[in-house]
Amino acid sequence: MTIGGYRLALAALGTGLLFLQGIGLCLQAAASFDGVIAVALAEGATYLAAVYCISRVPTNRRTLLLILVTAALLRLGTVVFLPYLSTDVYRYVWDGRVQAAGINPYRYIPADDALTPLRDEAIYPHINRADYAHTIYPPAAQIIYFVVTRISERVTAMKLAMLVFDAATIGFLVLLLRGLGAPPDRVVVDGANLRSAPSSRAPGLGQLPTGSPVVVSAWVAGDQVVPDNPTWAQLDDRTFIYSAEVRPVDLPSAPTPPVDAPASGRCASCSPGRDCFSAAPRSI
Repeated sequence: MTIGGYRLALAALGTGLLFLQGIGLCLQAAASFDGVIAVALAEGATYLAAVYCISRVPTNRRTLLLILVTAALLRLGTVVFLPYLSTDVYRYVWDGRVQAAGINPYRYIPADDALTPLRDEAIYPHINRADYAHTIYPPAAQIIYFVVTRISERVTAMKLAMLVFDAATIGFLVLLLRGLGAPPDRVVVDGANLRSAPSSRAPGLGQLPTGSPVVVSAWVAGDQVVPDNPTWAQLDDRTFIYSAEVRPVDLPSAPTPPVDAPASGRCASCSPGRDCFSAAPRSI
């Protein structure tokens, strides 16, 4: 399958996940436990297939955006619908309420008579193991529960707070991976014949002098100049270089930047937040 084929498959799998999520929420509303579990298993298989597709294509901003948008849409249902397979979120709200009353959340079980004034019909009846289990959540989590419940004691508010931490974790991982150079989008171009389209038969636009800085905006499918490799690097100015002419490079071993480059190692012509490339001429 070509790079473009994998990307289309990834988009289809993302759509399939959203479709399955919709079915699962309908089954949840119908209280079909077995149906929800079956859909969850199908979603797991679809997710693994998507992971495989991601591993087969060069990562770019559009792929990342597709993943993030799909993830956000999948989380909408968890905010709107009531908890089903787990009721732990009710305990989160309860622990925050207990703290707001000036009581140590580890001291009493929810069913203790000392906490009778705190009971209501929205939270207390849904707390699992309320008649024998003390809270198990650590102090850092308890601080979060207290802060969130001072804003609102609704379950939806607690879910939204958890999604904020979820989004923060995803953002941190994206920054971490970029800092580590994974995936390796930084390359040295060993031969840099520029083309007007991702094809060796397309009109040539010249060659780049050795060490010329370029920026790759996307990896696209085109002619297979080398068997089983249809991938081309698309530059910001809508020109293309065949991917067989590039190789991964770690920043410490990257070619020396031009003399007028900033101390950061990026050239003056590169856009902020984009990866730099270096070129050396060679015919395709």
